[in-house]
Amino acid sequence: MKNRNSFIFLTAALTSILFISCGDAGVTTTFPGLEDAHRHWKSLNIKKYSFHQLIFGVPGASADTITVSVDNNTIIKTTFKGTDIPLPAEKIKYYKTADQLFDLLFALKGKTIGSYYVDFDTKYGYPVLIIIDPSLRYSGDEYWYDSRGFRPE
Repeated sequence: MKNRNSFIFLTAALTSILFISCGDAGVTTTFPGLEDAHRHWKSLNIKKYSFHQLIFGVPGASADTITVSVDNNTIIKTTFKGTDIPLPAEKIKYYKTADQLFDLLFALKGKTIGSYYVDFDTKYGYPVLIIIDPSLRYSGDEYWYDSRGFRPE
């Protein structure tokens, strides 16, 4: 039920973004709060953690929620959420650590894209939800990273 609610929320968020930013010009990414969230995340100095990550729109990524375990900004283990079943090795490259999610946002900052939505975790500061639509001219090119259930170890 929880995955279904997340899916409904994300679908609504994407729909809202598309309606808000209809037009060919796109928007310049500013990511309000990015620097503050990044500073907060870095100040916590959390080296070992796990969270659940769902990726949409990235060809090759699993359609399932994956538990991503991280040590020193390196993914050390990926399993299907709620199991000990490992993700196939060739799919691990699609998943990101919290620092890599920040890297993605910093790489896009100041660029003109179709639309975007970013939400940061209020306790830890890392990007919980990133939705990017690179171009409003093309349907189906949007992608998102939904990273919830953060557990420092």
